[in-house]
Amino acid sequence: MIIHEPEIILAGGEITIQARIETKNSTIGLPEFLWFKYPERFQTVVSDRADPFLSALILVAMTVGEDLECKGALSPRLFYAMDEYQQIFSRWLPNVFSPIRINPTNLSPAHPPEIVGQYASAFSGGVDSFFTLKQALLADPSKPSWSIRYGLFIHGTADIPLIYHEKYEVLAKQYTALYNELGLELIAARTNLMQFSANRIAFNPFLEAPIIGCALGLSPLLSGIFMPSGRRYERYRVTSTGPITGHLLSTETFEPSSSGAAFTRIRKTQAIADWAPAQKYLRVCLGFNSERTEPNCSHCEKCTRTRLDLYMLGKLKNISTLEHPFSLKDFLVWARWMDFGYGFEIDALNFALHKRKDLLPPVLIGLLIGFTRYLLHRFLPLWLKKQIYKFTSPGNPHQLFAQDPDSKKA
Repeated sequence: MIIHEPEIILAGGEITIQARIETKNSTIGLPEFLWFKYPERFQTVVSDRADPFLSALILVAMTVGEDLECKGALSPRLFYAMDEYQQIFSRWLPNVFSPIRINPTNLSPAHPPEIVGQYASAFSGGVDSFFTLKQALLADPSKPSWSIRYGLFIHGTADIPLIYHEKYEVLAKQYTALYNELGLELIAARTNLMQFSANRIAFNPFLEAPIIGCALGLSPLLSGIFMPSGRRYERYRVTSTGPITGHLLSTETFEPSSSGAAFTRIRKTQAIADWAPAQKYLRVCLGFNSERTEPNCSHCEKCTRTRLDLYMLGKLKNISTLEHPFSLKDFLVWARWMDFGYGFEIDALNFALHKRKDLLPPVLIGLLIGFTRYLLHRFLPLWLKKQIYKFTSPGNPHQLFAQDPDSKKA
């Protein structure tokens, strides 16, 4: 695989950095170009280096099995960390990722930003995003606060497929207003990176790739980015945006950081439930389920799980973007979507045991049904699992991310 020298294009109110991607095997079917797009007001602070493209495509190249040649300027620090980065993912998922050689043509240290110390926080509108943002803005008075200046809201991540144009525009407008209220600035970015990973790489291992790729594309502006972690240290699984992998995608002047891995999701939810911005703008929905522009459907796995946390905390009515109340039927919906192994169900049980014993019976019923579903999924024959999971799984959204982003434009 070859990452050709990046180019910068100003057109249609956007500034684009893109690189042509070439593979030895023409039947692989990857797009010809990988691109990152930003509002044109950022045209003086986009990067023309290969750093964003290598950080974004290294996992894709590992699935393709071709050595990777970088023809643009590449950070020595990023290059040297690639061996360790590959070792982590190839040990987590050896049947998916195979280590490859990287051949840079121009190792050149990255130049520092014009203003050193400006950080962004990756923002999707979810619990982890709001928790990270609140931690940064309302830090312990005894500690210095991070100089977060920007939020990075990306179109084309696992949250929102590129083909959902209207949905992203509505949300970007809302979050721009939110950041203005907080005295910060939202950067609405887009990338087609998930066209490269679709049907190749599961979402969890690929979460940090579009975030760090988009952020590195603005490395003349940013010194780093905070990535909200959706996993706890004690339960870290095969996933990214956590404390193990992200920091390896640093350059001499840019460093990603993971935030929030010390806290359970219900603790994060409790921390933001009384914060007015979260009450007004919280969005936890699996965005690929529908192109509707409402922030939440209130009935998918993430919506139901979040509503349950808020209900147990007595805070569900605080959140204007989620339906309330939470009924017995909702406990059954929670059981229907339950995915064991991430610890969310254990957190709910522990909270009910210690704080809400009145809710212990429906929680136990939900756990019993959810665990039965888990066992069936694990041990039934494949043909039978497919029939059952038509009704208990959100389906495979990769086909949405593989589509041409212009295919649904009017």
